[in-house]
Amino acid sequence: MAKLAFRSLPNWELFDPETKWLKHQEDLDFLAAVEQPTIEDVIEYAARVCYNSADKMGKSPNFLQKKIMQTGHHDVIEHGYAAVWVGEEEMGFEKYIQAKHVEPGHVLAGGNIRAWYDLREKYDWIEEVIGPIAPNIFGSPIEADVLAEDTGTGPSENVMLLASSGKVGDFGHATFLVSGISRACGYQLVRHRTLSFSQESQRYTDTSKSGPIYPKAILEHDIASELAQTIHNLSVEAYEQMRELGITKEDARSVLLNMAPTRMVVSGDVLAWRHFLSLRTAKDAQEEIRNVADQIKSALTRAWGSI
Repeated sequence: MAKLAFRSLPNWELFDPETKWLKHQEDLDFLAAVEQPTIEDVIEYAARVCYNSADKMGKSPNFLQKKIMQTGHHDVIEHGYAAVWVGEEEMGFEKYIQAKHVEPGHVLAGGNIRAWYDLREKYDWIEEVIGPIAPNIFGSPIEADVLAEDTGTGPSENVMLLASSGKVGDFGHATFLVSGISRACGYQLVRHRTLSFSQESQRYTDTSKSGPIYPKAILEHDIASELAQTIHNLSVEAYEQMRELGITKEDARSVLLNMAPTRMVVSGDVLAWRHFLSLRTAKDAQEEIRNVADQIKSALTRAWGSI
């Protein structure tokens, strides 16, 4: 019979609400106000990052069912994770599930909540074993016996570890909030499709008031930095004038530049993070994303001991 091995857990209680945290300190207050946070709170927060609506955390009891599950926006539930012990006769090979025979007749299988949700009709035991940790997604009662330890790290320059599971060999999962980066850096990050992303939307939010984020090489060059600031000011002015003319955010955003700030929730399993770090901590990686990768590597090393 399949049983839960471990799963990702929120790390919010480890954070000091008094810590000054980039430009979104208020989000930390909203998260801290959630009593006994679950992985569904991490998923809701990831969705609200897209719309800059963290102030509504916990105020819409049916948010996941109505805004996520019923509308089909299932990508956001990839920020949850579960690993199970299962008999080899109870589950076949599945594309998005990582599996390994650890002893005769038994398999350790791990995957994000979306992968498990999509398989729920194929394997009856999924709703019984995994459903309880995400009841608003699976429609199950909350009665799971959690076997994982909650480990994590506090805020750093650009990275906050929102949730993590235990780590067994190549099995494990971690969810980060990455903020205070340029959209140019964000474009590099989302190329790693084995990770899952929920990014702040320029279609629904106005990011023109936030300061630009320049590469170090531009900041340290007087003429280059002046040119960059001039171009940024012109793009913001054009954006604001378009909005006054009745142009929607989703169309006016086309004049905003790669130096505009963004933030996103990013999740992945051990193998996905290992591949990302192997590329983005390399010396030839662009400096901004290398700094983000170094912070993620440090956080994962503290949470797991090794990657």
